[in-house]
Amino acid sequence: MERLPESWRADCEALIFAAERPITAAHMADVLSRHHQMEITEADVDEGMHQLIDEWSARGGGLQLRSVAGGFAFFSHPDQHTLLLLDVAERNRKKLSAAALETLSIIAYKQPVSRPELESIRGVNCEYALQRLLEKGLIEITGRSLSPGRPIQYGTSDFFLEYLGVNSLADLPKLSDLTAVDDEPNDEKYTSNTNMEQADIVVDPPRQNEI
Repeated sequence: MERLPESWRADCEALIFAAERPITAAHMADVLSRHHQMEITEADVDEGMHQLIDEWSARGGGLQLRSVAGGFAFFSHPDQHTLLLLDVAERNRKKLSAAALETLSIIAYKQPVSRPELESIRGVNCEYALQRLLEKGLIEITGRSLSPGRPIQYGTSDFFLEYLGVNSLADLPKLSDLTAVDDEPNDEKYTSNTNMEQADIVVDPPRQNEI
């Protein structure tokens, strides 16, 4: 890449590895520009990163470089998932109850959506499920509905994309691919009437810098 410094591969890999969340091309361009005292654009870095993704894929090692949630991050290779899950699944697993998972699924596919709309679809009180999803950072308040009472509307967050390991909502998995584990109170008014079977949810193995 002529418009990038010779060390751009190592520089970008180090920045991505050290970041807690997917790091954007714009942020890397800013850091590289200041460090090397030369003008480096977001487009330069974005082009280089997609080349680097292909290079990491061709290596066939235990790590993959992927574009996720508008940025770039390292993930373990699918061939090593069983190994990693055996070692660190319990401390890296994100748990959701069936009620929270069903509420999250509705929000993901119908956003923006208000609490009255959610409760109309699910047929139960969604207050506790919404609270848990907000606490976990999987959803966020997006505004207010124009319907009577101007209820708050909810949508999925950027962390939701990272959590699932996808780059956009268009890449969402099928609902049948998601299963849940109940880590919330067994209260009938907060549970779904769909009798969804509860099991562990592991939507993606831990990122390299979380191991």
